[in-house]
Amino acid sequence: MNMNFNIRDAEHVDFAMDLAINKELADQAGRPVDSEDLCNQDSRALAQGEVKSYDDGNFVGCKISGSAAANLIKYQNIDLDEETNEWTFQMLGTDIAEHFQADNFSEFKIMVTFPGKILSHSGSSTVNGHTVTWSDPKDLFSAGGLKATAYNGNGPGVDWLLLAGIIASALTVIAFMVLSVVKPRHQKLNGEQ
Repeated sequence: MNMNFNIRDAEHVDFAMDLAINKELADQAGRPVDSEDLCNQDSRALAQGEVKSYDDGNFVGCKISGSAAANLIKYQNIDLDEETNEWTFQMLGTDIAEHFQADNFSEFKIMVTFPGKILSHSGSSTVNGHTVTWSDPKDLFSAGGLKATAYNGNGPGVDWLLLAGIIASALTVIAFMVLSVVKPRHQKLNGEQ
């Protein structure tokens, strides 16, 4: 399982997924699967996207890519809290736990790129810039699943810098006005002209 999400804004989340099942293991488990069935199941998880099935002899799989609004991508929660200006990504293993366990995955990588600074990330995930990466499927099956939070854009830092700049400018103007009134008055009191 490989999934990559690039969150640009609430209406535009780019995604690329490669979901594959080992044919031999599926047959041994009494659950033979073909790529068309797999793609039909997986593509229902998305409202939009290009879907391609494949069978390479060892694996049957489905590649899905495209862009959709965050609220249309199923099986993972991608949400923007407008009050805190923070994104949350969460993916729980509960949807697949009855069929799969962590040791069933021969390959596992989930990457989420946020538009701003990473605030928190769960499990054994790693952070590189604005991207959180999970490589251990055990994280998916943990109590909280895969979870990360990040600022939307540059977060409150930019707002505070802008506010600080406005306040500093206002204080400079006030100081200039006070000095231009006080200095002439001080000169008159001392008899200077």
